Amino acid sequence: MKSKQKIQTTNWKNRQGLVRTTIPILLLAFMFTGHTQAKTGRTTISPSILLPPEEALALEQNLGIQIMSIRSSSGGQMIDFRYRVIDAEKAQHMMNRNEKPYLLDPVSGAKLFVPSYPKIGSMRAVSANPIVGRVYYILFSNRGGIINTGKAMTVVIGDFRIENLVIQ
Repeated sequence: MKSKQKIQTTNWKNRQGLVRTTIPILLLAFMFTGHTQAKTGRTTISPSILLPPEEALALEQNLGIQIMSIRSSSGGQMIDFRYRVIDAEKAQHMMNRNEKPYLLDPVSGAKLFVPSYPKIGSMRAVSANPIVGRVYYILFSNRGGIINTGKAMTVVIGDFRIENLVIQ
């Protein structure tokens, strides 16, 4: 009787271990195959949706970047701005550490800044030599959820302004 109970306990422990290893593997598989996008409702946004074609072309020609996305993240506590470098020389201004970018709400005048933490630094990807084709990011603090999705915003970096970007 004791050996039968021991076998059942051993089988249960084996099943428990199998479940504990299988579930994380399945979750990782779903994350990397894009299945989580369907559950969260997030979709990849075409850069052409963010700006009218003539504005997108002017942005590429003048600033050397292509807007990839601007969306709420971290439960609405951050605004994630992503752009691809098209021309490294023209995009150099985006990488200037002395320029402090901010997100401006043209209606209320609210400004969202890039947070900087002592151990990890500024929440912004910068490079001395931007690489063509690479996507860079800037995270703006949206503490308190001041800015919601669907709102048109302006990204300001130094003298450059990218206007009418709708938060996704």
